[in-house]
Amino acid sequence: MMYILFLMIGILVIETFYALVFGISETLNKLVKITIGAAAVVGVCALLSASKLDPPERYTLEETQEALDHVIDKKIRWLKPEQVNRPALADAFFEAQNRFELPSLVLISIGYYESKYLLDAVGDGGRSVGIMQVGVKGRRRCREYCGNMKTEHEQILCGGCWLRENIDWCKTFERGLTGYACGRCRSYYARTKNAVQRRFRLWYDLHDRVKVNNN
Repeated sequence: MMYILFLMIGILVIETFYALVFGISETLNKLVKITIGAAAVVGVCALLSASKLDPPERYTLEETQEALDHVIDKKIRWLKPEQVNRPALADAFFEAQNRFELPSLVLISIGYYESKYLLDAVGDGGRSVGIMQVGVKGRRRCREYCGNMKTEHEQILCGGCWLRENIDWCKTFERGLTGYACGRCRSYYARTKNAVQRRFRLWYDLHDRVKVNNN
């Protein structure tokens, strides 16, 4: 969205230059007005889009637990009670939020899509493990938090640390989530883009749910 806005600003600059050098015609006047209007619309859309992400929302422990319960109860009903420790999960998501300055509901969304909150989940041919499916590189970079990867606390803090590393490296929240998903700040593959967008959509849904219920 921001790239389109910059392009329109560039076009407007060129049109203004031509107007100053060659004089403004009726056609050029219309083009300038159209460009200004379009740039204003795109600018508003860009601001509204950015406001959803920057700065990331913080959630209370109660909101974190509520969001987690909703996902488990509504999206993975087959999960047996003994397969997940809900209080331990919520506590770990909440601690990761505060320690790494990440919205707990984003971490809940990642955990859902990566593993359905299963401690013994394994993916990528055995390279990625646990609730947050952190790979070898992530576990090495975040070994201070990953520990032995045996508990909800270790696995979720490991994932939170690795997401924070990606955000800091990639400079934006969305690119950081892309880096978490595929190892690169940008991806041109539809599969990766869709995976990232699904995580954002679940976050937005959970955000709206807990904020409405608690207002």
